[in-house]
Amino acid sequence: MSNGVIFYCDDDDDDLMMFSDIIRQIDPQLQCVTANDCEDALQMLSGGNISPDLIFLDINMPKMSGIELLAWLKRYHAFQQVPIIMYSTSINKRETDYCSELGASTVIPKLFSLEDSIKQLRETVNTFWPVKANKQQVNDGPGAAES
Repeated sequence: MSNGVIFYCDDDDDDLMMFSDIIRQIDPQLQCVTANDCEDALQMLSGGNISPDLIFLDINMPKMSGIELLAWLKRYHAFQQVPIIMYSTSINKRETDYCSELGASTVIPKLFSLEDSIKQLRETVNTFWPVKANKQQVNDGPGAAES
């Protein structure tokens, strides 16, 4: 999985920092690229300079929501095959169903425990990493949570 790119868009700076730290714990060679609003994310992703292997989007953001960004990304050919994970503190069934209809790979809640967050994100990255034939599981890597 090394040398891959994970893109994360969230309007909360603390969440961006914690997510990036967790990704480094999962695999220090993964690059985590972040944007703090959907407009910046659109500009970064549509510019063609970033080719993420996985995309995580917060659902609730000001101006443009993560759901609106998801809809745009799934219409854009370059991102139709990229797994997009919706990642939010508040999730309801209506939003989850709508995200699935738009093409989200899954919807997962933000957890409040650091240990639980590490485990959840490790499992999510391992599940949706696009190069499954060459995928290296990282369950026993640095920062692995005890089961």
